[in-house]
Amino acid sequence: MDLHDSQYDNELLNQIAEESPTFKKLLGPMIQQVGKDDLEEVWLGSLEVNVPAKIQIQLFVTTSEDCFIDEN
Repeated sequence: MDLHDSQYDNELLNQIAEESPTFKKLLGPMIQQVGKDDLEEVWLGSLEVNVPAKIQIQLFVTTSEDCFIDEN
């Protein structure tokens, strides 16, 4: 799977994909499907920690520029 981009080095993304076969296995189909649906998401888990609200951890892949965030 090619995780390269002409504008960004994607160092963190490539590091996680290299270290985690599970991440890479989840990410591949999401990347293939996202062109059709604009958003692909996977629930990774939920946490109840020292905050007043429950936390949900998700992985999502999107082509919607409204959802894009700055790399910083």
